[in-house]
Amino acid sequence: MVRENKRKIGQFIKKEKKITSTLGIIDVKEKIGEGGNAIVYNAQFGKSQVALKVLAEENGSSKYNRLITEFREIVQLAETRAVVPIYYFGHLEIDGTQFPYILMKKYPRTLKKWKEGKEFSTFSEINGTFEKLLNAISVIHKNNIVHRDLKPENILIGDNDEIVLADFGISWFDPEFYERFVHTRKSDRMANYDFSAPEQFEKDSQPHPTMDIFALGQIITWLITGGVARGSRTPLTAVDKSFVVIESVINKMLSRSPVDRPQSIEEVRNIVSKILQEVKEESNAQKEINRVIGELREFNDVLLFCFPGKRGFIETNNPKKINNIMTRINNLIGEVDLWWTQGFSNSSINRRIYKIYEDTWVMDSMEMKIEKVWALKNSYSLDHQFLLIKTKPMPHFGIYAEVGGVQWEEAAWYKDRYITREEYDDGVADIDGESVLLD
Repeated sequence: MVRENKRKIGQFIKKEKKITSTLGIIDVKEKIGEGGNAIVYNAQFGKSQVALKVLAEENGSSKYNRLITEFREIVQLAETRAVVPIYYFGHLEIDGTQFPYILMKKYPRTLKKWKEGKEFSTFSEINGTFEKLLNAISVIHKNNIVHRDLKPENILIGDNDEIVLADFGISWFDPEFYERFVHTRKSDRMANYDFSAPEQFEKDSQPHPTMDIFALGQIITWLITGGVARGSRTPLTAVDKSFVVIESVINKMLSRSPVDRPQSIEEVRNIVSKILQEVKEESNAQKEINRVIGELREFNDVLLFCFPGKRGFIETNNPKKINNIMTRINNLIGEVDLWWTQGFSNSSINRRIYKIYEDTWVMDSMEMKIEKVWALKNSYSLDHQFLLIKTKPMPHFGIYAEVGGVQWEEAAWYKDRYITREEYDDGVADIDGESVLLD
């Protein structure tokens, strides 16, 4: 009967090339799709290009009543932008038989067509599409609808790559929220072979959002691998390691038992979000490890250059050698996280080391006369290498009263002389008996 009805509809459209509706003439053009019970045409309605779906079922059939449900309920979700907008419902009369039809927004391609020529070789390439599909399916689930027929042909792609769901012919509308026009019969098809959950092929299976979640897992697998999972599946990480972000959740979504799947789109999102955070933390930790190892190698390069052919604990008091060591260490500042210690505190070296006299250097605002340098050089243990610097006692600055024993002095250099730390802090110094503002 359906085949004969399709023949009648095809002949009518071929001959008349139009349908007269209460809202005006619908100019029908070429056929752009065909399902088990319907034919879809490209059509012109007013100034708009639309899709015309004609059901090859007569008034009173279960498919007829499902189309009424699809129109009544889905038209209310148009503002969500998650489903294809439906503009009009009418009847096409051919030889006394009325065939229902609906006018919908025409989209340039289905997901199946859109995928042609595309490869999703990394997670970043598919993440946007995955998120759009999650959003669209989440909308219908929040509106108490289970699609039950999600597949690439029933997902439409707009000019700006927006994604909407179409063909709610076998969808389940929760009777607590929707008026029931049709009851499912045992002979009704409630699944598609490649993408539907296994329980949809069983008698008396109860509709649940996990059915669409299974289908989404198959769709993502298909987008990445070109095929769907059957029986044992190959992990998506075999395509690329970046798919570790979704591999575990896709595997869970494709569980044969509904109770083992994520129970909602929100749960899918939470799983992916958690793994993304873990991957990010692991990546940051690896970046820090790589940074530290890189800096240790740079320090090792200094030791290799300054002490060629030497191993272990090395000592030098050669001024030329010391100058070479300090100059090369100075070149690392700003590039490598260098620290120094006097044995009781640690200080980061942020400012350049510079030489002010033959054997006197300034490091971290501290003048020091370098007498000798030791180096522990071991390229097989980068984190155990160091330089040990022995300094000579410094002469007094000559601006403080001398006391016996070891004395700690701080001073600032201003133009041609030292001034006290206190003068530096005040911003005013006593220069030859006059108060001078420090510039």
